[in-house]
Amino acid sequence: MRRAVILGLIGVLLLGAALLLQRALQQKDQIADTTPPTSAAPAPPPADSRVTSTAPAPPAAAPAQPVAPSFDVVRVNPRGDAVIAGRAEPRAEVQVLDGERVLGTVTADPRGEWVLLPSAPLPSGERQLSLQAHRPGTAADAPPVLSDQVVVVTVPEPSVAQRPDAAAPVAMLMPRGATAGEGRRLIERGDSLWGLAKRNYGRGTDYDAIYQANRDQIRNPDLIYPGQVFVIPPSR
Repeated sequence: MRRAVILGLIGVLLLGAALLLQRALQQKDQIADTTPPTSAAPAPPPADSRVTSTAPAPPAAAPAQPVAPSFDVVRVNPRGDAVIAGRAEPRAEVQVLDGERVLGTVTADPRGEWVLLPSAPLPSGERQLSLQAHRPGTAADAPPVLSDQVVVVTVPEPSVAQRPDAAAPVAMLMPRGATAGEGRRLIERGDSLWGLAKRNYGRGTDYDAIYQANRDQIRNPDLIYPGQVFVIPPSR
């Protein structure tokens, strides 16, 4: 009887072991089913980030042409005190010259406009004013950009300038290197053909000479405008 009991226990143990083994195999199959398959194909090599282009490179942009400085206003009183204004390349350093002497230096604003009040009066006699400008960002020894025109003005002697009826000098705008017969006048506020004739010829009645020389710009002899440039023909 004891032997039968022992054999029964052994049978129970074997049955339990078989159940545990079966359960372990089922869990393994479930894990295998939930694991994503892995590809045996090798990963592609990384792409070469260098790109070789056979297209021609775009042409380099041409450097901007320098803007020549120019006069807008030149106003001189009989004593030689002056107000000079004009235009240039924005931020350019502009020098106003009397012959070869520097009257003053000023920097153009972002719109290219500048104004200079020389610290000392212009000397008496014929003065020839010109401009030169140094472009922003250029080397200090780079050649300056010169104005295309000059202004010629004759400042009276002190004895004449002190007279109560002394007239303001006339500023003549001329091409660089031109002779006096090719005079030009930059029209300013308050100018009139009569006044121009009186200052240039001594008689206001000679205004017709200026009118005829500038008929392409003048529709009405009584209406001339600041900023116009008139030819002033020599006196007859």
